[in-house]
Amino acid sequence: LPAAAFACAQGLALSYVGRTAANRVRARELLNRALEQDPLLEEAYEGLARVALSERDWEGASASFERGLALDRGYVPFWLGRAKARLAAGTAAMGRGADPITLYAGAMADFGKALELDPESSDAPLGRGNVGLNWALYKNGRGDDPGPLCAGAVADFDKAVELAPARAAAWIGRGLVRANWGWYLANEGGNPVEHYRAAEADYGAALEREPEERQAWTWRGNVRMNWGQWQMTHGEDPMPSFAGAIEDLTRAIQLNPAWHEARMRRGMARGLAGLEQSSAG
Repeated sequence: LPAAAFACAQGLALSYVGRTAANRVRARELLNRALEQDPLLEEAYEGLARVALSERDWEGASASFERGLALDRGYVPFWLGRAKARLAAGTAAMGRGADPITLYAGAMADFGKALELDPESSDAPLGRGNVGLNWALYKNGRGDDPGPLCAGAVADFDKAVELAPARAAAWIGRGLVRANWGWYLANEGGNPVEHYRAAEADYGAALEREPEERQAWTWRGNVRMNWGQWQMTHGEDPMPSFAGAIEDLTRAIQLNPAWHEARMRRGMARGLAGLEQSSAG
């Protein structure tokens, strides 16, 4: 191998196993050396970004992908990589209470460019759908109407499902959008049933493809619980919804006993079911 390619190969190997600081430092040294000798080694930019991502350095990862894009704007993995880094940075910003909108808008644009370059790949619509989901959650948390973002995210997940129907993540993503859209409507005095029913079906489709996907069991249990809570205040019997929620969440816990989200939500479902039984009795 040429010296640049050899250094790149070594750096890439370390970037995949960069669990120690020493490995990450050495990987970065080798990859930068490779690029000094041959700036067209596209995989070296990806390797540098991978090292940055392992350190949760979203800006560093974006910068590595931008270096690559400066040389080749037709290489889809660079667009997808920068989009994912921007999405992660936006989600981290939201977790800190900061405004993620600029980062989400950038991620959405990058996924859009990747889709333009490769219309048959499910990665771009799946990623853009996840940006729309997270952006909608941000608006929801601020009390703003997430409807337009939810509609766009559903359309993106529709495309991902069309392109890769066996991919459970696309069904789960669409279910999450629909469930959160319904939750917003319920809190605003609207009727969430259409969205809850569609979300329940999406999670079910994901489970047909991956029966041990704990996220699908958890979120179907959650939407059933939220549906039951809405039924409690609208003269409908919520007990079948609560029973279904508890069953789903129990299955999620069986798959991963340490999964705190499922345990917390099962406790909530049991509490709501107990409240309904006591009021009925």
